[in-house]
Amino acid sequence: MTLSRPPLSIRSWGQISTWVAETDTNGKPTKHKSQARFRDHDGHLRPLSAYAKTKTAAERAHLKKLQDRAKTTQSGELTAMHKINHLLDLWEKRFEDLIADGKRSPTSLDTYRRSLKNHVRPALGELRIGEATTPRLDTVLTKIKAAAGASTAKTCRPIISAP
Repeated sequence: MTLSRPPLSIRSWGQISTWVAETDTNGKPTKHKSQARFRDHDGHLRPLSAYAKTKTAAERAHLKKLQDRAKTTQSGELTAMHKINHLLDLWEKRFEDLIADGKRSPTSLDTYRRSLKNHVRPALGELRIGEATTPRLDTVLTKIKAAAGASTAKTCRPIISAP
């Protein structure tokens, strides 16, 4: 029986390979390519590469590119290591902007803020974004429904799913 290799974690990369990409007319290397597969925020593996004159320079440039890519996310502001409270702060700010644009009602924000303060933040706020799995979020909504009623859970659901 063969054991398969475990998948790469989100925002991580596999083995880095470097080779000669170009040579001059005498066969002397003039360009090196360094490449590895990177597992992006959406779970897809993508090749990421860098070029330089020397093998070492190509590896350094590639490592820098990988590290920079790992720091960014789809939104460019958050990573899986940020707490959900930070995400909820951004959501609240975005909702305030929608009110300023006349796209949402100020009373809706008051309702959502009550749900945030009393239910969502206490249940999820200190978790990391990467820890917010679907089963965990469903469990929280089920507990809110049992403790505060279906209408409160219905108010909390868009807060949890919107960010």
